[in-house]
Amino acid sequence: MSTRHSPITKPSGVMTVIREEYEAIGLVEIKYFTHASHLLDAMLKGANVRFVSSENALGGRLVTLVVGGGIEQIQAALAIAEEKGQALEAGCLVNTVMIAQPSEDIMNYLGEYRSIKGGEDNE
Repeated sequence: MSTRHSPITKPSGVMTVIREEYEAIGLVEIKYFTHASHLLDAMLKGANVRFVSSENALGGRLVTLVVGGGIEQIQAALAIAEEKGQALEAGCLVNTVMIAQPSEDIMNYLGEYRSIKGGEDNE
């Protein structure tokens, strides 16, 4: 009887780097952690995107959100962020940008690569 292991549960204990592949990523820079949480929730519910990472600066007074998905889904998520962000207090939404076909280095910079316990079966 053969045993199959998922990339996370392989018993060898080897550290493996895994990564989601995204056709595009969207970055949203907004003031205040609570506003960022509100925008992230709206983007995730309103567009078929995944949360990639976030960065807080100035004690949460400036937050950058990163979402990943297809180009059309990222465009939809950024449109949602712009609409919701403009409805908040003036000047709260700082910037939005889409990066199509993000390079491996960009994904490393954003922290999308992460080490986990486990590994894929060798073929």
